[in-house]
Amino acid sequence: MMKKGGGNGDMQKIQTNKKAEKASEYESSGHTIKCVLYDRDCIGCLECETCDLDPNKVCDNCGKCLDIQDVASIKIDKIYASEADYEADINKRS
Repeated sequence: MMKKGGGNGDMQKIQTNKKAEKASEYESSGHTIKCVLYDRDCIGCLECETCDLDPNKVCDNCGKCLDIQDVASIKIDKIYASEADYEADINKRS
């Protein structure tokens, strides 16, 4: 766990450790791992683990790079007061 206030040196150590783990996993596996970004085998570069907003940061899945809205909405075209009104409207369209 990284302490608050840690400098870039701490982040570099984390990236180096992740890179070593990824390379070790890559070398020890009997099958090749495919790169998720490019059409090639994984070379252990960890580009896939880099934050899109801050290239000096390892992705921590914060979601800030995603355009997720907290509110969803739908458009209501018409409200029917009764089932008869709905059926009459459907018959007009057919």
